[in-house]
Amino acid sequence: MLKINLDQPSWAAGSSWLAKHFLWLNALMFQLVWFTAILLQQDAWPYVTVLLLLHFYLSPTRRQDLPLLVGVSLVGMLLDSTLSLTGVFVFADQAVLPLWLAFIWFHFAVALNHSLAWLRRLPLLLVALMGSISGPLSYLGGYRLGAVELPLGAFSSALIIGVLWALVLPAFVHFSVWLKRKN
Repeated sequence: MLKINLDQPSWAAGSSWLAKHFLWLNALMFQLVWFTAILLQQDAWPYVTVLLLLHFYLSPTRRQDLPLLVGVSLVGMLLDSTLSLTGVFVFADQAVLPLWLAFIWFHFAVALNHSLAWLRRLPLLLVALMGSISGPLSYLGGYRLGAVELPLGAFSSALIIGVLWALVLPAFVHFSVWLKRKN
């Protein structure tokens, strides 16, 4: 039977190089996942799965990462599924929510505890502004690389996605703060 240990890895207890620099490794892994998922799409799953498992093997905050992964990913996937069903975007394989996009959500969620943790120190209004810009840019990047079509056009789609990300990014950051205080 597979047993998952959510306690800190043994290396995280000391002052190892990896513990001090994990947020940079997390940022690198998130970028690798984004590009791998966008470029390889349905063929990306083995690579992004390995990176997710590596994250949980190395993460010093596994107990906070897991509920963050579940909560943020579910909301994000529901949001993207809704946008797909309403025709804001269409995926090349005609899926409502392709597996590769789910993996982007998984990795984004755990990045909130590490490489995106700096967002916690900002006023939520500024986080909303950042979401309204960075959210659409990510989807527009996927569009430019051929992973998604935007039937409403780039501007209209970016506007809709920007409004939604102005709402969800502060909620995700608030959720990550709540989980950190809870543990």
